[in-house]
Parts: sequence; C-alpha cells; structure tokens
Amino acid sequence: MIFHPQDTDEVGFSCIYDIPIVCRFGVTDLCHALDDDMQALLDLKLAFNPVGWIGSPNCSWPGVNCNDEIGLRRVHTIKDLIMTTEGVIPDSIGKLQFLKYLSLSDKVIGSIPDSIGNLTSLEYLSLAYNSINGTIPDSIGNLKSLVYVSLSNNELTGSIPDVFSGFENTTDFHLENNQLSGSIPDTIADLTKLQRLTLQSNNLTGSIPSNIGNLNNCLSLDLSENQLTGSIPTSIGKRDLTSIFVPFR
Repeated sequence: MIFHPQDTDEVGFSCIYDIPIVCRFGVTDLCHALDDDMQALLDLKLAFNPVGWIGSPNCSWPGVNCNDEIGLRRVHTIKDLIMTTEGVIPDSIGKLQFLKYLSLSDKVIGSIPDSIGNLTSLEYLSLAYNSINGTIPDSIGNLKSLVYVSLSNNELTGSIPDVFSGFENTTDFHLENNQLSGSIPDTIADLTKLQRLTLQSNNLTGSIPSNIGNLNNCLSLDLSENQLTGSIPTSIGKRDLTSIFVPFR
C-alpha cells in the first residue's frame, strides 16, 4: 500500500505549499519527500503494529517526533514504541532522510537492512535487546554523525566491520552479548571521543589493537568473555579508565 501526499493534507505532515497544488504542478521533490516519510512509517506499522499507531502515518503517533526541515515536517525521532508483533526492520527505513534518533527494542527479528546506511543524519541508534541475526552491514560506516550506537544483546554473527574512520562524535559503542567473531578492527581507535566501549560476551579472537590506547577519552572498556590472545597493550594502562575488563579465556 503506497501513500501519496497529494491524496490528503491531513496526515500530520505539513508543507509550506498547498500539497495538492504542489503535486499537481510538478514540485515533485517536496511530494516525494513526504511520500518517503509516510511510507517508512507505514512499513514500520505493518511490521511491528505499535500501540497507538492508528490511521494514516502522522507525526502524532506515539514515539514519533517531527521537526521542520526545508519547509516540511520531517520525521526526526522514533523511540519508546510499544510494539505488539515481531517483525523485520523494513528497507524503507533508509528513506527517513532527517532521522536523528532511532530506538527499537524487544520485537525486532531478521537482519539489519543495508539501507540503514542511508540515515546519514542519525545521531542515536539503539537496536539492543532484540533477536536480530546476520551480520552488521558495512553501510553502517556511512553514519558518521552517530554519537551513541548499541546493537547489544542480539544474535549478530560475523566480524565487526572495519568502517569506523571518520566517526568523530561517537561517545558510546556497545556490541556486547552477541556472537561476533574475528578480530577487533584497528579503526575502533579512530573513535577519538569514545567514552564507553563494550564488546564483551562475543567470540572475538586475535589480539587487542595496540592503538586502542589512542582512545584518550575512554572511561569504560569491557572486552571480557571473548577468545582474545596476546598481551594487553601497555597503552591501556596509561588511560584514566574508571572500569576495565580485559580478561582472556
């Protein structure tokens, strides 16, 4: 089912122009922008049936917040949803061009769509405490505005993608309690503002990157309950950490 902005102007998305006139006379970029946001919300509704998501997609649905962007009301936040059915994150999530805050928990199954890498305005991403499987998509490397990211307590497999160069604002990075394997990528050390890094309870192997001591702002580091080998880099001991857990199996 596809919604088109020209069908109604009562959906909670407002435009600086009269929507029917805009769409009728060819200002298609504005119409498509509204269409994308509405379609993404509709697909989330079909996937998870959140409590209070009644009628056509709109900004007053519980957990949805919209801000004015280029004269349009665009979806800015999706959080605190009470989801009543298990479902897969739809590919259309990547159409939410101005989304800054995304938090979905408890009912998400399946894999993380590659389209999540289109959310380049995203600052907060939490998909923790779900049953998400598959690998972490490389496209997550496009989300360079992220401040907080948690994919913890899922069933993720494969390696941690080596895509974190340019993540200059990230303070929290949580991947604990998954089934991740392979080595810790060196680019983790490029997250220079990182304050909390939790990778415990996975199947990570190899040695701790020697450059992990470059995380000058790190306060909490947990690499425990993995299969790490080798010595603990001396650079870790130079950091003013409030908590550190790096035992080896």
